[in-house]
Amino acid sequence: RIPPYTNDTNTKSNTNTNTNKDIPPTPLKRGEDILETDETFRGLPSKIQCALKDWIEYKKEKRQAYKARGLKSLIAQVSGQVDRHGEDAVVALIAECMASNWQGIIWDRLPRGEPSAGTNEPKRVAGGFEI
Repeated sequence: RIPPYTNDTNTKSNTNTNTNKDIPPTPLKRGEDILETDETFRGLPSKIQCALKDWIEYKKEKRQAYKARGLKSLIAQVSGQVDRHGEDAVVALIAECMASNWQGIIWDRLPRGEPSAGTNEPKRVAGGFEI
């Protein structure tokens, strides 16, 4: 048996000398913590919360997990789109983006103009508002 070649002058030690117990968590863990504590996320309807959790899991499977800042931005975007288009339209869009294997949520695919039905906002009618 021939021993493996080693160059004694360039060998590195594989021991980890970092004893700091305050090592920041992985991006995956940070993202989970944000979902639990973010006021905007907790204020979203449960259907949207489930859709967002599915989207985040989908991104993890693609090895594109969110970090803290990106996740907060995503939550804010989703919240704004829910206010404009309603929760059913946003849930359907997130599902479509996952089914199509897209890397992002294509907000342009939501209908332009008036909010969708079910948002409990008055619709504009010539001369006033319809209740």
